[in-house]
Amino acid sequence: MKAETLAYLENRFEKIRKLRQTAKGEVWLATDPEGKPIVWKTINLTELPYAAIKKIPHPLLPEVIHVAEDEESTIVIEEYVQGQPLSELVARKRFLREAEVRRILLQLCSGLALLHGKGIIHRDIKPSNLILQKNGDVRLIDFDAARVVKEDGEEDTRLLGTKGYAPPEQFGYGQTDARSDIYSLGVTLKKLLAPDYKGYLRRILDKCTEVDAKRRYDSMAALERAVRYGSRWQKLRWLVAGIAVLALGAALHLFQREPPPVQIPPPQEEIQEHTEESKAEEPIAAGEAPAEKDAAKKETAPPTEQPSPQKTHEPKTVETPKKQQPAQENTEEQPRSENRIYITIYGNGEVWWRGRNAFNIPINNMSKMLYIPKALWQTWDKPGGEGTQTVTFPADWNLKLQVQNVSEQPWEHPSLELTYNDHGSIRSEVLYGETLQAGGSMDFSIPLGGYTVERPDIESPSRELRMNLSGDGPQEVFNNRYNVTFVFEQ
Repeated sequence: MKAETLAYLENRFEKIRKLRQTAKGEVWLATDPEGKPIVWKTINLTELPYAAIKKIPHPLLPEVIHVAEDEESTIVIEEYVQGQPLSELVARKRFLREAEVRRILLQLCSGLALLHGKGIIHRDIKPSNLILQKNGDVRLIDFDAARVVKEDGEEDTRLLGTKGYAPPEQFGYGQTDARSDIYSLGVTLKKLLAPDYKGYLRRILDKCTEVDAKRRYDSMAALERAVRYGSRWQKLRWLVAGIAVLALGAALHLFQREPPPVQIPPPQEEIQEHTEESKAEEPIAAGEAPAEKDAAKKETAPPTEQPSPQKTHEPKTVETPKKQQPAQENTEEQPRSENRIYITIYGNGEVWWRGRNAFNIPINNMSKMLYIPKALWQTWDKPGGEGTQTVTFPADWNLKLQVQNVSEQPWEHPSLELTYNDHGSIRSEVLYGETLQAGGSMDFSIPLGGYTVERPDIESPSRELRMNLSGDGPQEVFNNRYNVTFVFEQ
């Protein structure tokens, strides 16, 4: 490295402690001029994509502050990411819940989709390079093995990666591409789930780790779709299977039931006497002998006088309350007997969607198109000043997601994942709530004032806000996904 470059960096950043040293280079904990901790990396490699990563802002990626490269090495100054490496959880066999792994997987899909869109492959995704922060977000570090895909390349010229996590093509069997990161991602997340886990993510991760790259998901977008909608199809399959089992059981019951024995019909008088006997059987005194009972039957009035009006009317007065009473009790206790989580979406104070519906089934793919007149968005603030092509939503614009626990059990670890797509620029964040007790409700507030719109003068459906609600509990969630597409009229 040139002496003047080193002098500039050493004057600006102060090394504090060496974190590790390998044949590949060394990593130091350092501080910036304001005393903020940063990472100083000296890598004995060149042509690394750190300069390109510096131009890709995303919550998954550490901020690259400075990059310097010569013919032999590369110096990278980047954000110091605090948190717990997922390798510590793997070492202690502290497995994560399905909802936690799903959240991590979606964050990786979002960030890696941007990287792959720039032709950058990480090539070393593993638990030690994934840092879990206190707010539940995951960060991806260590791009020292990363490379840029070459369209005319047949295989990688530099074979790097970690054994057990890298796919076969990364060891000389072909050129790595987006599917290589998908393989490593699948191996990593499998280690975060319990060995006996049988949920829908298992099938998805198995496809990620196919030896043949052609059998894996071909992109992060395809993987993300499978993760977001896989649970819905799994529930549908179970529902269809359950209905089929019930139908088969009913059919077997009908066909296997023994036919009643053939009997010669008794005279009409005996039929009516038998009917009267069954009605009067319970009121007979406990000590009455069968012979006396038969004698009483013989003295019964002629069939034309039976049944008496009193006995005909009496069953109606008894049965009518029995039919009405359950419906009345069910109406009063409905909120506590459904075992469901209901969602209501508010936009600027107006109800956009309620989870309850006439079909009484969960609808988890609802969306709304919000049309914004040109005369309105032209008055919005421009953060870059007049003449710029980016505007921000008004500060008082907001969305609210109201969650209601209609069950007798608490709903734990509620979280709302937000993904905003503005012309391919992705902004992701997760909002967390407290345990929602039985019969309780809570609100997630989503201020739109912090969201920007790049080039609203260009019609595009990509300005979309995705909301995905998750939590832990036996309740069925009604409408846990909701998408809002902002259409700027021209």
